Amino acid sequence: MGRRLFAVLSVALLAIGAGLYWLLSSHVVTPPLTGDFTRGLIRHDDKDRRYGVYQPQVQLAPAPLIMVLHGSMGDGDEIRQQSQFGFDRLADREGFVTVYPDGFESHWNDCRKAADYSAREQGVDDLGFLQTLVEKLVEERRVDPGRVYLVGYSNGGHLAFRAAMETPHWMQGIAAIAANLPARDNNACEHGDQPMATLLINGTEDPINPYEGGQVTLFGFGDRGDVLPSTATLAYFADPGPGPITPLDPDHLSRQQRGQALIERWQLPGKPLLELVTLQGGGHTVPVAEGRMPRLLGTTSHDIDTAEQAWRFFRDARAAEAGTGP
Repeated sequence: MGRRLFAVLSVALLAIGAGLYWLLSSHVVTPPLTGDFTRGLIRHDDKDRRYGVYQPQVQLAPAPLIMVLHGSMGDGDEIRQQSQFGFDRLADREGFVTVYPDGFESHWNDCRKAADYSAREQGVDDLGFLQTLVEKLVEERRVDPGRVYLVGYSNGGHLAFRAAMETPHWMQGIAAIAANLPARDNNACEHGDQPMATLLINGTEDPINPYEGGQVTLFGFGDRGDVLPSTATLAYFADPGPGPITPLDPDHLSRQQRGQALIERWQLPGKPLLELVTLQGGGHTVPVAEGRMPRLLGTTSHDIDTAEQAWRFFRDARAAEAGTGP
């Protein structure tokens, strides 16, 4: 009886260990930071909406604002850790302000018709919330309304797409990680006509968001509809609208290889900067210099750091628009 119980317990412990191996992220240690992280609340559309703000000790005046949007079933604290506090560390160095809003019941109301979470089914006004939050930070934190950038992971990336399509006037660039634009029959958003500086960071082995387009599922369960390929997603923001997507002109393309990360940039005449970072073998994860997300989501790339890549892109996109070069 004792041996049988020991065997059963051993198998159970092995199963638990295997589950933790696949489900847990690496431990995240809060780095030394010079600024202050504070939490706030806004009453918008009859809902209490929460957010966190990191303000460096020394900031530009007025300061650029980077808004970081979490993925499904997450919140601002989670994406702050998933990015290994990269945006906060970079804010200390570069002087911008970072804000981490929380979605409604852990989700954002994005463009996907097939999405069934509360934020979408209840038509939550996430874009109005984000705009109100920006206005508040402009007033209280000396933020520059002419340098507002959105970074979104997964569901947060999809909200960045929606913002760029429907309300592009209050932002100057977006970066989406592990997300592709919904296909036409899965897109419930209005098509705008303003091009947007866009950075896309996608893994070729993403088990949820297919790099080459297709159906988005949660490991084969559920259905959030089809999405476009990564290249078509990026091309859309060069010339948005309801018509066919024009492929990006290779004559205006530059490439850089960094380990397993292929960085491709397009500077099309009269258009904002576009960049696609293809992570060979990468999963549904946020690339960081160290650490990893759950192995169930695939490989976490260490060839680029999301915060560094996004800030470099936004800086270069602004310089390109001004005609001063990177």
